[in-house]
Amino acid sequence: MLTTIMFDVDGTLIDTEEITIASAQRTLRELVGVNVAAEDLEYVLGIPGTESMKRYATSEVSVEAIHAQWCFYESQLTDQAVLFSGVPELLAGLKAGGMKLGIVTSRVREEMDRDIDRLSLSPFFDTVITASDTERHKPWPDPLQEGLRRLGVGPDEAIYVGDSVYDMECAYAATVPFALATWGAKRIERFDRAAVMLQRPADVMGCVESL
Repeated sequence: MLTTIMFDVDGTLIDTEEITIASAQRTLRELVGVNVAAEDLEYVLGIPGTESMKRYATSEVSVEAIHAQWCFYESQLTDQAVLFSGVPELLAGLKAGGMKLGIVTSRVREEMDRDIDRLSLSPFFDTVITASDTERHKPWPDPLQEGLRRLGVGPDEAIYVGDSVYDMECAYAATVPFALATWGAKRIERFDRAAVMLQRPADVMGCVESL
């Protein structure tokens, strides 16, 4: 019986793609001196920033310096990031129906807390797992497993909603069904293993009824 729904954040609950990539482009242009096309940075969506920037580190510019500058530029644009249409209503409906809700994100705690407060998400979620909470991150199963552990539920009671291949791999490594948020996903043909294809946030309610 489905009792728990775990959500990714960026590209699933919050529309942050444009500001994330634009901030990365500016950082790499100014710190490393490279111009990277937006489509060539789509891979950064869904994994920790320090991991995604390793390929651009040099002997003069460390991964940590790149990540810090990227976070700074992104923080200047954070007010432009909004919840996808239908997300507030979805979360309110799930909560009213007694579902346990959790977040599993590759953001660090400070980044996540900023948007949780700004977008008034705290009342909806029973647990929030960030990259600060586990040693290994998506696509490893550790963060999702930690979220389920904190909620006291098994993988057979949950589903993970996300928009990236890293989310899907994390879910299946944790033996949790994966539901694809197509509104934030890239190249949907890569998600043939998804248990459910969601066309809009409201479709998550159908998972409650069918799983």
